[in-house]
Amino acid sequence: ILSLFALGISMSLFMGAVFFPLCYAGGEERSEALLIISLLCAFVLDFTIISMANDLLEPGTRAIVAGAVLLIACSLLAFDLSYPLTVWIYQRKDY
Repeated sequence: ILSLFALGISMSLFMGAVFFPLCYAGGEERSEALLIISLLCAFVLDFTIISMANDLLEPGTRAIVAGAVLLIACSLLAFDLSYPLTVWIYQRKDY
């Protein structure tokens, strides 16, 4: 249950981290396509982190908790780093 919870939180944070800068850069006309792109990027990022964590950590309960913490930490970091990028794109946009 912990892994599914961490995966759900991480998926939504990665989607937001990818979607908001893309939406400001690409415009509202392409928002549906950009949403699908951000969903695919979130899947790829999550499963890459999960597979790397499984390769590096020994099997067991500690690995499950550490993998969940690593997944949430990476997604929070990506979401935090996307905020300045989104602000920068918004400031450069001409209306």
